[in-house]
Amino acid sequence: MPGSKHSSSKCHGHGHGHGTSSKTYIWVWYCENCNTGPLNCSIDAQCTNPHCQHTRCGRCTTEQVASHHHRKSAARIRP
Repeated sequence: MPGSKHSSSKCHGHGHGHGTSSKTYIWVWYCENCNTGPLNCSIDAQCTNPHCQHTRCGRCTTEQVASHHHRKSAARIRP
């Protein structure tokens, strides 16, 4: 359910909206130690707060949120 929060030691895969919706949903998490977030479940195994760096655990809160569809491309450098 989009926008729902729960505690979990596992994050879930990407989901897609129903019908003609082009929304993509991703799982994010919030550090239970310092409340940093949202952090991406797919790429952030540890809290990104340099003073915390807590490894995600079952007490960290996860949430499914809508993600904007962005093309992945190499970084562009402006002249």
